[in-house]
Amino acid sequence: MQRRRRTERKHTRTGGGFATRVMLFFSAVIILAGIANRFTGGDELTATVLATPSPTPLTAAFDETVEIREISLPAEVWYCLQSGIFSSEAAAREKSLAYSDRGAPGFVSPESGKFRVLLSAYASREDAQRVKEKLAGQQSVETYIYEMVRPALHLQLTGMRGQLDVLDAAAALLPELAQSWRETALTLDQGQTSLTEVQELAAEQQEQCHVMLNVLQERFLSPMPTLAQQLQALLTQAEASARRVQDAVGQGRTAASAQLKMEALAGHQALKDVWETILAE
Repeated sequence: MQRRRRTERKHTRTGGGFATRVMLFFSAVIILAGIANRFTGGDELTATVLATPSPTPLTAAFDETVEIREISLPAEVWYCLQSGIFSSEAAAREKSLAYSDRGAPGFVSPESGKFRVLLSAYASREDAQRVKEKLAGQQSVETYIYEMVRPALHLQLTGMRGQLDVLDAAAALLPELAQSWRETALTLDQGQTSLTEVQELAAEQQEQCHVMLNVLQERFLSPMPTLAQQLQALLTQAEASARRVQDAVGQGRTAASAQLKMEALAGHQALKDVWETILAE
């Protein structure tokens, strides 16, 4: 099914752009308030459900054409090594410090009144299983493979094309940043990535977040709609993550590895929490 689009008014203004495409899949409904002051006549930015995916190009200009846009991300499973689960956050935080000197930071993940201590994350169960067995055999560390699932996000938005472009680009960028930390931690541990390369990656990610935050701020007047605020908060967190990774690189390979794992888990957890909040609305 081709994406349905309705153009009501057109005016193009030059500005920053993004050269990428995002495949979109939808299952939630949200209403975004607060953007009406960018329209004449008090139009409202709304979102409804579509069942069929379609590609969406990101334009290079801030186009004020009003259109319908699909924005979506599929579900993603991370296979995490869990060293314990506790009913007390204090107990979980104490446990989280146990392996920090081995490059495993012990990220505390809250869920339904329980607190999981996660050491690292992998893209596949097979990768997680190999590390699990290595930890048990070489360091006598027993772990459990926990699946941290970020749900699919499926939205259809109506609003200015230039504003939808930046929401589209931010929603696509954030999962990639978390994945990049996860994979870099793995290759650093395997000796395939140098500390210099980690430093360069972190600086690049910090700049990406900085640019995206600036464009987001420029294209939305205050108060921002809820989705824009949520993406802004996630980008701010990701920018801070990049700074922390750069700081950790100066402390050596073990510290950098631990920080990469921590930021990867924190990024995926934050996305999971925000996506679940949107779906619950």
